Amino acid sequence: NWIDTAPIYGLGHSEEIVGRALRKLQPGDRPFVFTKCGLLGDPKNPFKDAVRVLDPASIRRECEASLRRLGVERIDLYQFHRPDDTGVPVESSWRTMMQLIDEGKVRAIGVSNFDVSLLRKCDALRHVDSLQPPFSLIRRESAASEIPWCRANGTGVICYSPMQAGILTDSFSI
Repeated sequence: NWIDTAPIYGLGHSEEIVGRALRKLQPGDRPFVFTKCGLLGDPKNPFKDAVRVLDPASIRRECEASLRRLGVERIDLYQFHRPDDTGVPVESSWRTMMQLIDEGKVRAIGVSNFDVSLLRKCDALRHVDSLQPPFSLIRRESAASEIPWCRANGTGVICYSPMQAGILTDSFSI
């Protein structure tokens, strides 16, 4: 009953496709829509590594662009895709997410790829609704600290890459 996307997937194209699909559905049949912010790609060089930016102004611009591409009035779950690499304090970024909730643009806020120290900093300001860590039979690091922290603090966990990008499907070849 939910769909998870992000503007970095196809530099906005994934959200546009999701938006087209949502417009064909009756409001009661619409899945919850999850998307992310904080990974900025370069449209002129789409194969260049994305930059991890959680600047408050960037978060706002990304949210508005996602709302427009998705064709929704409110994002059900909005997450930081990865920690910031530009020196922006996570508390400043998290306050912007809190404002987006207050403004009705976002229903719930979460993070992806955060460790416990960052989770604690966010949670001190407002509850972290979700964590999206990588987790599979091969990649289990988050089971040691992040997932137990989430359980103890009532934070939902939405694991990504449970099939380890296809390696665990028995159909992966090199």
